[in-house]
Amino acid sequence: MRNIRIAFSLLFCIATAANSQQNGLRSRGTVPPTFSAPGPNERVHFSSSAQPQFATPRYPQVHRDNGVEAALEVMMYVTAEGEVVFAEVTVSTGDSLFEIEALQSAMASRFPEGYATVEGIPRDFTIAVPYYFLLSSDPEGYWHSRLELARIEDEYEVVMREFQGFLCMPKGVPESRLKASRRAIEAKVAAAKRLHRMIAEKKERAILRLRDEIASAQELLDRSGGASTAEQSMGLDRYVPQDRDSATVEIRSHPNGVEAAYPLNANGIDRLYQELEIKQSYL
Repeated sequence: MRNIRIAFSLLFCIATAANSQQNGLRSRGTVPPTFSAPGPNERVHFSSSAQPQFATPRYPQVHRDNGVEAALEVMMYVTAEGEVVFAEVTVSTGDSLFEIEALQSAMASRFPEGYATVEGIPRDFTIAVPYYFLLSSDPEGYWHSRLELARIEDEYEVVMREFQGFLCMPKGVPESRLKASRRAIEAKVAAAKRLHRMIAEKKERAILRLRDEIASAQELLDRSGGASTAEQSMGLDRYVPQDRDSATVEIRSHPNGVEAAYPLNANGIDRLYQELEIKQSYL
């Protein structure tokens, strides 16, 4: 019996260590003991006229070469002085390479002093910031929906574990709690189904849009007999060809979060074809 307890303890320690190591890959920094975020009943104001300065995330080279895009969400723990002391990935549609770059960007970012206040007093706070790693345009908001779907899937896992825990309780739980738990599961499933349909529609619209742009650009090329006139007519002169190793990154705050957009290694119709290939093969 004693040997069984020892073996169980060893297994528990190994599992705990493995879980801690995995969590460590998805977070950076340390939450200091003095960190005091506003409570759920406290009203937080973000009234600073100055804007946060997000550090530029790097695009993983292997994913640039393979045309892989992603979106994820990082929870930042920010002090009243504006320093990010801890960051963790809370939702992800990509892999660890994207997560590492987003975490490094988050830890190097800076918020204005007193960015969050409660009753006029600067406070520590937490804020969820989406990161979008994009190689092509996304006017349909496809990746925003993908991030919402990933969040709902995570929430579904939580309510499902809670429901299974109720079923395993030796004394059982009130029927009202079971019904509430079932309703929560059904709501998450329904929301996921709606998003699946929306994402499929956005992908289809993106592909149709690119095909129409390619057809229009090709028609102008054939009619004019010159690439420059047709490309300028299509507005394609905005896409200046750049060397892949020295391509500049554009990072900006937009309504959905932080966007790290790399230009594709082509211009004009070639760029449209490259973007279409990405949409068809990866989205």
